[in-house]
Amino acid sequence: MPQPTTLQRRIDLKRTEGYLLSLAGVRDASVWLTDGELHAYVEVEDGALSEGQIRRHCREDLGPQYTPTAMTLASNRPMAA
Repeated sequence: MPQPTTLQRRIDLKRTEGYLLSLAGVRDASVWLTDGELHAYVEVEDGALSEGQIRRHCREDLGPQYTPTAMTLASNRPMAA
């Protein structure tokens, strides 16, 4: 089993993920580290939050070390037939 990197030991990924999931309008979230960068996939209700709003919430409430540097934002907008 691979050992976590130093950065992974210092950052609790579940803290950021749990925080994202607590935001009104967020339906699902996943957070991971790649090459020392904190990434997030966030599924939001259509138009509920922008990437900038999510980043600002994270920075203000969690601090920069828990704010994703890369983010994929998706809405649950239904697909057209």
